[in-house]
Amino acid sequence: MVIQGRLAKAIASRVTERLQLRVGFAHLVNYFKFGDIFMTRDEFNLFCRGLKATTHVVQWGNSDVWKVGGKLFALCGWNKGADAFTFKASDIAFEVLQDLPGIRPAPYLASRGMKWLQHYAEPGLSDVELERHITLSYEMAIAKLTKKKRAELGLFVSG
Repeated sequence: MVIQGRLAKAIASRVTERLQLRVGFAHLVNYFKFGDIFMTRDEFNLFCRGLKATTHVVQWGNSDVWKVGGKLFALCGWNKGADAFTFKASDIAFEVLQDLPGIRPAPYLASRGMKWLQHYAEPGLSDVELERHITLSYEMAIAKLTKKKRAELGLFVSG
């Protein structure tokens, strides 16, 4: 039994190592494929500005806050002097992504039972992955708007 226990621990350790290597390799591939793997505040603001009918305010201690139709969908604040990007996540994305290195439930928002994540350190998400999640957050915010408000803004919910 002791040998089986040791063998199980060794196998679990090896699986963990391989998983960590794959995650690291995926980020390396993203780096060479898409460039820098950690978005800057300027790149974040440029991306959010490019989404239709968005508004930008600076609040909460110099955070860049992005809304659509008055609904929050993304923000960039600080985490120990570095940029930290916060976005709303689907239930599944919230459960899966919160355990990745560099990502955590968003302070304040997630503690109130909301499904918000914060990308605060490397490796986190690549720029492409982060943009995809910000876009999904944007779409979730649009879906919460009234039909009248969506029509006023020229927005439509897909599906």
